[in-house]
Amino acid sequence: MKFKEDVIESLSALLFGSIGIISITAFFVILSLIITQCCNVIKNN
Repeated sequence: MKFKEDVIESLSALLFGSIGIISITAFFVILSLIITQCCNVIKNN
């Protein structure tokens, strides 16, 4: 039974870790898109 609990714990840790990495990556992608949009607006003005 203990082995099963360890597997579940490591799987959930892996899942939460990958969710964190994905959300951080998405955040930086959105941030860079916003920055490029702002730069384009500034250049046009």
